Amino acid sequence: MREVFKVLDISCQHCVMAINESLHSLTGVRDVVVDVKSKEVAVEYDEEHLSTEDVIRGIEEAGYRVSFG
Repeated sequence: MREVFKVLDISCQHCVMAINESLHSLTGVRDVVVDVKSKEVAVEYDEEHLSTEDVIRGIEEAGYRVSFG
């Protein structure tokens, strides 16, 4: 599954590295693309191992908030 999350507090390369590291530590994450300009995180992951909530928690554990709406 591929999902895109809006993360409004992404502002620099450090943010990209922190989110990448946090999400890649989760079993089942295949790919992560963090776009500072659009403030979006695209995540491709295996639904058998992870849920949307798990991915959101991974972003939050890196210190960032997923924006809804």
